[in-house]
Formats: sequence, C-alpha cells, structure tokens
Amino acid sequence: MTIEDRQHMDELVSRRHLIEKVAEDLGLKREGKHFFCPSCHDAQPEMVIKDGRFQCFRCGVVGDVVGLVKLARHCDLENALEWLSREIK
Repeated sequence: MTIEDRQHMDELVSRRHLIEKVAEDLGLKREGKHFFCPSCHDAQPEMVIKDGRFQCFRCGVVGDVVGLVKLARHCDLENALEWLSREIK
C-alpha cells in the first residue's frame, strides 16, 4: 500500500458514520446504541461507537475504525487496511 493509498484510506475512515457500517460488516451485533465488544465476548453490549471512534466500557479498549478491524479480525495493521480497502468503495 502506497502513502497515497493510506492517505485516501484515512480520508475515507474519517467519515462519521463509516465506523458503524464497518462494525456491521464485521458482523458485530448490537442492541440499541451499544455493540457487543469483540474483545470481551460478554453477554452485555458495552461498546459504543461515536464520532468515528469506539470504546468498550467493560474492558477499556478504545480506537478508530482501523483499530476496530484489527480487534474484530485479530489481524495486524496491514491486513486491517487491506480488508478496509476491499470493503469501502
């Protein structure tokens, strides 16, 4: 991935509602405004997604859309960016 590709990806993922769509594409389940955290595997939805970021109030994990992909897919940065580049068009 080139620097220009990464800059384009950064522009795309900065869109406010994109992270919610990515969460759905990753198969994360939600109840109301809260999602089930892929890190906790808990019976309660304690992760919120707001303003392009996520936070789990149970385990404390926080991040952006790339971090959410890394967490949910158990992958590194390069694989997360490749997955996002295929999913976001």
